Amino acid sequence: MIRVDVWLPDPASVLAAGAFGAGALIRLESGPSETGAFTEITTIAVVSTTVEYTFWDTAGDNTFWYRWRVSNSGDTLTSPYSDPFPGTSPTANVLPTSYADLGRLLTLFSASARPTTPAKLTRLSELLNVATDQVIQECGGRDYFRHPATGTSVWTLDGDGSDVLHIHEGLVSLSLLELSFDGGFTFVPVNGPSGMPTVRSDYLLTGDSPYSLEPIPAGEPYFHIKMTGFGQYVNFVPTVSAARLTGVRGWPAFPPSLVEATAQRARQLAYAEGSYSGSMAGGPDEFGHPATTDRFWPQSLYNFLTREHERFMACHIGSIGNRSLSWQ
Repeated sequence: MIRVDVWLPDPASVLAAGAFGAGALIRLESGPSETGAFTEITTIAVVSTTVEYTFWDTAGDNTFWYRWRVSNSGDTLTSPYSDPFPGTSPTANVLPTSYADLGRLLTLFSASARPTTPAKLTRLSELLNVATDQVIQECGGRDYFRHPATGTSVWTLDGDGSDVLHIHEGLVSLSLLELSFDGGFTFVPVNGPSGMPTVRSDYLLTGDSPYSLEPIPAGEPYFHIKMTGFGQYVNFVPTVSAARLTGVRGWPAFPPSLVEATAQRARQLAYAEGSYSGSMAGGPDEFGHPATTDRFWPQSLYNFLTREHERFMACHIGSIGNRSLSWQ
């Protein structure tokens, strides 16, 4: 399924009697390539107060290309075609590489100052990706996406001899835990199916603190696997590839403060004065104020980074366990 967004900067003019008139339609087409044959897949009625139109192509995938035009109700008067664009519109509200969507960013503008032209909306969409990349850099390369985006993956972690595995990048779900006692050459499941070589033990998925049984806050993942101490093995062997996990890493949803920080950063980049600070120091009639730089991040990002830096402080103080923040 592919989401396609079409933007009309001045829909009221499209509906004017001297233009396409009442009943004007957006005619959306799809094709297998940028230069191939296109086929009309839907029409969307133009509304005088609506600049964004969304269509979900259930038959589409990321190989599809799209284009659109405007016509009158009888398709006897038509506009030129838009330039073809890939299966995900460059102005889509759902951006797989951005923490915040275009709708969230547009709410930071007053109604009178809100961008509506396709060029500016495309620019804002691009800057959401830029802002997300900058935030990931500030987090030391760690991101808050779901890995993989769909389905599950398999990966290994090193053991440190303790009863805890540290998964500080986040663990959305775990469908299978296997242990190795020979450096990852062979694995046996924990409480696996009957009849298989099995480690007879059990474990818990825990949050910020591996030893706390407090409920996981809504929208957050697990961060630790804690052996319960009931069974044959209670510690992870201090070796490479001591455990093999099948599941999903990352976060089930972006933290709200991170989404806000990303939207604010994109707004700052797009509509700053020359220093990219987000606003000129002083008013237009004031003098002597130094120009600030783009190193002044939104306060919401500072707050988020401080919270995340402190999240696993107890782990770093208490042990030297596996704390890899990367899954590349």
